[in-house]
Amino acid sequence: MPANIVAAVIAVIVALATALGLGFGLSSETTGSSRPAQTDVPASATQASASQLEDFFSSTWRPAPAYRGNTISFERETFGGQDGYFVNAPGTCNGVGAFIPAVQPDPSTLRIQATPLTKMACDGLDYEARLNSAFTDGVQLLIDGSATAYLISPTTTLTLNRV
Repeated sequence: MPANIVAAVIAVIVALATALGLGFGLSSETTGSSRPAQTDVPASATQASASQLEDFFSSTWRPAPAYRGNTISFERETFGGQDGYFVNAPGTCNGVGAFIPAVQPDPSTLRIQATPLTKMACDGLDYEARLNSAFTDGVQLLIDGSATAYLISPTTTLTLNRV
């Protein structure tokens, strides 16, 4: 195989291994509450309300840790006949493949639809894999004050700081 194909295959394998084995500090243990046990989410973080969800979608966020200073924002669109938001992650190679309907039955547990992504081999694939694993159906949204949000999926906890 040519060297660039081998490098691309290795990058994809590393990205998948990282996505399956590493996260942003999520513990697989759970407490008696509906909130997963976390070492990196402070007790002051609470489940998002409807007004906090609206504010969340209208804001720009910087993941912690950030990759090359990228940010996360939400673009209002219609997808599959539903009004909602596409996750915008400028500074990433392939982006985040997620559509979040505007109407959420529970603002603290987001219903998310996966959307197609390109599969280009480039720097930061492991980082993109972790971002995508945070934007999965059923992810919990916790808010801590006015400047920090946490997305908690079964495999990843993503900390977002308001820009």
